[in-house]
Amino acid sequence: MLTFGKLKEYIGLKIDTATTINVVGNKIALDKVYPCVVMKFPTCIPEEAKEDWILELDFWDKEADNDVDSTDILTAVELVKAAMNRSWQVETGGFFKSYLEFEGEIPDDTVGVYHFNQRYQITMY
Repeated sequence: MLTFGKLKEYIGLKIDTATTINVVGNKIALDKVYPCVVMKFPTCIPEEAKEDWILELDFWDKEADNDVDSTDILTAVELVKAAMNRSWQVETGGFFKSYLEFEGEIPDDTVGVYHFNQRYQITMY
Protein backbone atom coordinates (compact mmCIF):
# COMPACT_ATOMS: atom_id res chain seq x y z
CA MET A 1 0.00 0.00 0.00
CA LEU A 2 1.07 3.60 -0.62
CA THR A 3 2.42 5.65 2.25
CA PHE A 4 0.59 8.86 3.15
CA GLY A 5 3.65 10.91 2.16
CA LYS A 6 3.70 9.37 -1.31
CA LEU A 7 -0.07 9.82 -1.65
CA LYS A 8 0.28 13.57 -0.94
CA GLU A 9 3.16 13.81 -3.41
CA TYR A 10 1.27 12.03 -6.21
CA ILE A 11 -1.93 14.03 -5.69
CA GLY A 12 0.02 17.30 -5.60
CA LEU A 13 1.68 16.41 -8.90
CA LYS A 14 -1.66 15.36 -10.42
CA ILE A 15 -3.27 18.70 -9.50
CA ASP A 16 -0.19 20.66 -10.59
CA THR A 17 -0.24 18.89 -13.97
CA ALA A 18 -3.98 19.54 -14.45
CA THR A 19 -3.84 23.33 -13.96
CA THR A 20 -1.46 26.28 -14.12
CA ILE A 21 -2.35 27.84 -10.75
CA ASN A 22 -0.07 27.40 -7.74
CA VAL A 23 -0.55 24.26 -5.60
CA VAL A 24 0.11 24.81 -1.89
CA GLY A 25 0.08 22.40 1.04
CA ASN A 26 -2.03 23.13 4.17
CA LYS A 27 -2.19 26.95 4.22
CA ILE A 28 -1.44 30.07 2.22
CA ALA A 29 1.64 32.13 3.08
CA LEU A 30 0.98 35.85 3.41
CA ASP A 31 3.11 36.57 0.35
CA LYS A 32 1.63 33.74 -1.77
CA VAL A 33 0.84 34.40 -5.39
CA TYR A 34 -2.84 34.18 -6.28
CA PRO A 35 -4.70 32.37 -7.73
CA CYS A 36 -3.78 29.17 -5.89
CA VAL A 37 -5.20 25.90 -4.61
CA VAL A 38 -4.53 24.69 -1.06
CA MET A 39 -4.49 20.90 -0.40
CA LYS A 40 -5.61 19.64 3.01
CA PHE A 41 -6.09 16.13 4.41
CA PRO A 42 -8.19 16.63 7.57
CA THR A 43 -8.18 13.60 9.86
CA CYS A 44 -7.99 12.53 13.47
CA ILE A 45 -6.91 8.93 12.82
CA PRO A 46 -3.20 7.98 12.85
CA GLU A 47 -1.75 7.86 9.33
CA GLU A 48 -0.53 4.25 9.62
CA ALA A 49 -4.05 2.91 10.20
CA LYS A 50 -5.78 4.88 7.46
CA GLU A 51 -6.70 3.74 3.96
CA ASP A 52 -9.50 6.22 3.28
CA TRP A 53 -8.79 9.94 3.27
CA ILE A 54 -10.70 13.13 2.66
CA LEU A 55 -8.88 15.58 0.40
CA GLU A 56 -10.04 19.19 0.62
CA LEU A 57 -9.02 21.59 -2.13
CA ASP A 58 -9.52 25.29 -1.47
CA PHE A 59 -9.20 27.41 -4.58
CA TRP A 60 -8.42 31.09 -3.85
CA ASP A 61 -8.17 34.24 -5.89
CA LYS A 62 -7.53 37.75 -4.65
CA GLU A 63 -7.56 40.94 -6.66
CA ALA A 64 -5.90 44.21 -5.68
CA ASP A 65 -8.73 46.28 -7.17
CA ASN A 66 -11.39 44.36 -5.18
CA ASP A 67 -13.07 43.20 -8.40
CA VAL A 68 -12.48 39.45 -8.58
CA ASP A 69 -12.81 37.77 -11.96
CA SER A 70 -13.50 34.12 -11.08
CA THR A 71 -12.72 32.84 -14.59
CA ASP A 72 -9.21 31.55 -13.72
CA ILE A 73 -10.39 29.76 -10.59
CA LEU A 74 -13.45 28.19 -12.20
CA THR A 75 -11.32 26.99 -15.12
CA ALA A 76 -8.85 25.46 -12.65
CA VAL A 77 -11.75 23.86 -10.71
CA GLU A 78 -13.05 22.16 -13.86
CA LEU A 79 -9.58 20.99 -14.92
CA VAL A 80 -8.85 19.52 -11.49
CA LYS A 81 -12.27 17.84 -11.39
CA ALA A 82 -11.62 16.28 -14.81
CA ALA A 83 -8.29 14.92 -13.53
CA MET A 84 -9.43 13.79 -10.07
CA ASN A 85 -13.11 12.76 -10.14
CA ARG A 86 -13.66 9.02 -10.58
CA SER A 87 -10.00 8.55 -11.32
CA TRP A 88 -7.42 6.07 -10.17
CA GLN A 89 -3.67 6.19 -10.35
CA VAL A 90 -1.27 3.26 -10.20
CA GLU A 91 2.13 3.91 -8.63
CA THR A 92 5.00 1.76 -7.43
CA GLY A 93 3.86 0.27 -4.14
CA GLY A 94 0.11 0.70 -4.64
CA PHE A 95 -2.62 2.80 -6.17
CA PHE A 96 -5.40 5.18 -5.19
CA LYS A 97 -8.91 6.08 -6.36
CA SER A 98 -10.65 9.41 -5.92
CA TYR A 99 -14.27 10.55 -6.07
CA LEU A 100 -15.71 14.06 -5.83
CA GLU A 101 -18.03 14.39 -2.80
CA PHE A 102 -18.66 18.14 -2.72
CA GLU A 103 -17.91 21.31 -4.64
CA GLY A 104 -19.15 24.84 -4.28
CA GLU A 105 -18.43 28.50 -3.67
CA ILE A 106 -17.54 29.49 -0.14
CA PRO A 107 -18.62 33.02 0.83
CA ASP A 108 -15.81 35.26 2.05
CA ASP A 109 -16.38 38.55 3.86
CA THR A 110 -13.10 39.95 2.57
CA VAL A 111 -13.68 42.21 -0.40
CA GLY A 112 -11.79 41.07 -3.49
CA VAL A 113 -11.41 37.44 -2.40
CA TYR A 114 -12.99 34.49 -4.24
CA HIS A 115 -13.03 31.03 -2.61
CA PHE A 116 -14.18 27.72 -4.10
CA ASN A 117 -13.97 24.30 -2.41
CA GLN A 118 -13.85 20.71 -3.61
CA ARG A 119 -13.83 17.64 -1.37
CA TYR A 120 -12.73 14.19 -2.56
CA GLN A 121 -12.87 10.74 -1.01
CA ILE A 122 -9.46 9.08 -1.57
CA THR A 123 -8.93 5.34 -1.07
CA MET A 124 -5.42 3.87 -1.01
CA TYR A 125 -4.66 0.27 -1.95
